[in-house]
Amino acid sequence: FASHFAMIIYRDILGCLIENSLKIITFKIPPIPLEWCEGRIPLGNKEYITASWSKTNKGIEYSLTVPAGYKKIVVHE
Repeated sequence: FASHFAMIIYRDILGCLIENSLKIITFKIPPIPLEWCEGRIPLGNKEYITASWSKTNKGIEYSLTVPAGYKKIVVHE
């Protein structure tokens, strides 16, 4: 149960949808009333996804780092 709750936080607050079997990470910043968010998601074998975003006067700034072999998709809206 706890791991399901963590996945909801990763997806709905941080904005990372993880498809481990396909090695695809989709990053979509959610429309929520936070000014910033950052996180580090363990994938196993000492591999991590690191993601962050922040709302600024210029718009939204973000960073996404994924392990080698993973594809990242960034969705802008």
